[in-house]
Amino acid sequence: MVPILFRAFSTIVTVVIAVVVSATVGDSSLGKVSAAFFIAAVIALVEWLLIWTPKHSALARKLLDRRANMIGVWLQKVSKVLSGPADNRFSIFWVDSDSGNYKVSGIAYDSRGEEYASWHSVGNPDFSPDGRSMTYRWEGTIEESESKDDPDRTGFAAFNIDGQTSRVVHVGLRLSLVVKFQPVTKEWLREKGFDQHQPNELKTNQELRDRVARSYASSVPPQQVKHVPNQDNESYP
Repeated sequence: MVPILFRAFSTIVTVVIAVVVSATVGDSSLGKVSAAFFIAAVIALVEWLLIWTPKHSALARKLLDRRANMIGVWLQKVSKVLSGPADNRFSIFWVDSDSGNYKVSGIAYDSRGEEYASWHSVGNPDFSPDGRSMTYRWEGTIEESESKDDPDRTGFAAFNIDGQTSRVVHVGLRLSLVVKFQPVTKEWLREKGFDQHQPNELKTNQELRDRVARSYASSVPPQQVKHVPNQDNESYP
């Protein structure tokens, strides 16, 4: 909506310029060239601001960049295991933006709320036109694994903030998870007994993040994770 209003404003300004130039110079060749020059300059300035300001201002990014819907701290809950073994029950992750480039970073936890793995996105995620879903490639490492598999993992993730089914796929392990998301808000932290903290603190304060994870793990019933055989050899959507 805001970009539309900006462009509508530029249209009004160009009309005003045309009227002012016509009244000042008259309907001459010089007047027409001058009006065309000023109109082109205004349109170019508005389009440049629409691109430049979201890269350098958090407020402009929120208003002008639909992808900014994703920025923040999130809780990712594993609801089903479609194939393969999975020890992680939930994750705390965050989406950041730097000069128009977006990055996802997160920590996965087991049923005890102990750190299980860490991961980050590779490259810039792909966003839907409305900015409310994204897919990205990720790389991660299992912190402590009794498996003989390589602790380094890669895969793909689909993230939708409107409650639709989202997926996390581990490439090469035949491991596919159905996950659900919810934002970590000030209210959510208050409900968990961390009312003195802000969600963004979870990104840099490992001790706080671990305490929140252990607190949340104690409230997650085991039956929320269901192992479902992947007989159809489902692939990443």
